[in-house]
Amino acid sequence: MSAISPQRAALYAFVARHQRFLLTTHVNPDGDAIGSEVGFARWLKAQGKQVRILNDSPTPTAFEWLATDDPIEVYTEELAETRFAEADALVVLDTGNKQRIGRLHLHLDRHVIDIAIVDHHVTHEGFGSVNLIQPELAATAVLVYEIARESGVPIDRVSAEALYVGLATDTGYFRYSNTDARCHHMAADLVQLGVNPQNSSSRISATAPVGRLRFFGEALAA
Repeated sequence: MSAISPQRAALYAFVARHQRFLLTTHVNPDGDAIGSEVGFARWLKAQGKQVRILNDSPTPTAFEWLATDDPIEVYTEELAETRFAEADALVVLDTGNKQRIGRLHLHLDRHVIDIAIVDHHVTHEGFGSVNLIQPELAATAVLVYEIARESGVPIDRVSAEALYVGLATDTGYFRYSNTDARCHHMAADLVQLGVNPQNSSSRISATAPVGRLRFFGEALAA
């Protein structure tokens, strides 16, 4: 096994020293954002942590099924104040830009809370005490998957489904140039864990807007 990077080691230490977590992502979340939140939440819960997920924007209909067991709440000022007061750590997934988490960023000045960023975008360096940002990865879901595997915490069926959606949607169902061997190895492992790729894509496309339906049809036909 290769050595754990200092950034990942810092995240593991961050998780170890906290118990009550609040997760969020960018406004107008996509499949990678929602899939990564669900996967990360279940990774934390498997370690006995308390977890809430709160986003500025509603979950797109196409991805609501991923959050059946792990509800994703939608911002109101009162709810955000409650969730920030309850938590001792905030994890921001799929963005390192404070403004991109929408109205939740307004609460950061009102609460003393430790922050970790888990992301794969290069546009920002992160605003957390821990910033785990790996731009060489195709999706944040890849990073969450590798964290789970590296830490030895089992990936259950729900997590596998969520992480597969994150990977598949951010690679255009493995059509984009960011698709590499790492992606295919991850996909194969998730399929072995029970993911049915056809069922996954069908559940997304069944509730997606017309434009998205056309995209998934083209992706699956390729």
